[in-house]
Order: sequence, then C-alpha cells, then structure tokens
Amino acid sequence: MMSALAPLIDVSAITIVIAGTWAAAAARSGRSGIASGARALLRLWHRGFDAGANRAALARCALSIRQNGALCSETDLPCDPDTAGWVERFLATGNVEKLHEAEQEAREKRVADRARGAKLFEVAGELAPVFGLVGTLFAITQLMPGTATQAAETIMSSLASAVLSTLYGVLSAHLLYFPLARAIERRGEAEERARAAMMAWFLKETGPHRTRKASRLRDAA
Repeated sequence: MMSALAPLIDVSAITIVIAGTWAAAAARSGRSGIASGARALLRLWHRGFDAGANRAALARCALSIRQNGALCSETDLPCDPDTAGWVERFLATGNVEKLHEAEQEAREKRVADRARGAKLFEVAGELAPVFGLVGTLFAITQLMPGTATQAAETIMSSLASAVLSTLYGVLSAHLLYFPLARAIERRGEAEERARAAMMAWFLKETGPHRTRKASRLRDAA
C-alpha cells in the first residue's frame, strides 16, 4: 500500500504548499485570527459546551430563585463562563433585561471569535491552490538538467513535482481547509441553538407565570 502511494509523495512540494499557505494566512489574519482559529479547531475535537451539566446547574439556580427570590438566592453557578455570567447578572439585579444584556454581550463575543476562526481556514483554502501554483512554477525552474545523461530523469522528476504541487493545493483547500471552516460554523450554530433553548427554559422556570411545583425543579437538579 505504501509503495503504491510513494509516487504521490513529494516532500518539497508539500513543504511549499503547506508552509506558504499558512505563512500567508497568518500574515493576512493576524494574531487574533490565528488564536481564534486554534480555539475553534480545539473545540471541534472536544466536547465543548455541556448543555446537560449547565442545565442541571440552572435547575438548582431556578429552584433557589423560586424559593428565595433572585436577589436573595445563594447557589452554585453553571460551569460554562458565559452562562454563569448572565445568571450572576440576574442574581445581582433581579432584572431580566440585564440578563438578556449579559447574554447578548457574551453571544456577540462568541460569534465574533468563531467567525475569525472560520475565516482563518477560509483564507487558507483560498491560498492553498495559489501556493500549489507556486510549487508548480518552482518545479518548472528545475527542468534544466545538470548533464545530458540526467536530462530525462530530471525533466520527469520536475514535471511530477509540478503536477503534485497543484494537486496538493487543490486537495488541501477542498478536502481540509474549507470543510474545517464549515464544520466550525455548524458546530457554532448548534451550540447557539442549545444555549438559546436552555436560556428559554430557565426564564420559563423562573418567570411569574410558572405554575409547576418547586419539587419538579428539585428532581431536575
């Protein structure tokens, strides 16, 4: 299997495409873009937002609020920093509008950070074919053989490297960078839906229109 793939591996072409793509993407995106991209990539391979654990914590908060009121409640905050932020604001003020303000501020920061992360990989996807062409041009410059006896071997090697450079650029763009950008966006959209549903549930449980008994919240906690 490895011997069959060996002709498709060109270390110099891979180096040009990968190093060139990321050097240019980093220069275009800046430090904040690189940091956002790294965070977004890590979140894809980690569990990320734990809706179950945060909802259980919110159930305990809601029970305390129903029993003591928002301003007099003493309860552990959810593990998610953004969720804890708007809960803490609500407990400090008792004002639902302040809760919404805190949640909106946190959401805007998340969305902006996620957009920068996805943009980094979109930029890499746009640049990869360009550096595939750069690798192709570099390979063409190596067509001149050192001696006549090396002519056929050098020309074939350079042409193969030129073709592989173009291939690496196109494949990395459409099979790696663009899919990663879309995956970051999809993960973010799913997380925001889960957060919105959890917040709506919390407001329903702590609102004045609630008619269910506090024991139902105690069971959920």
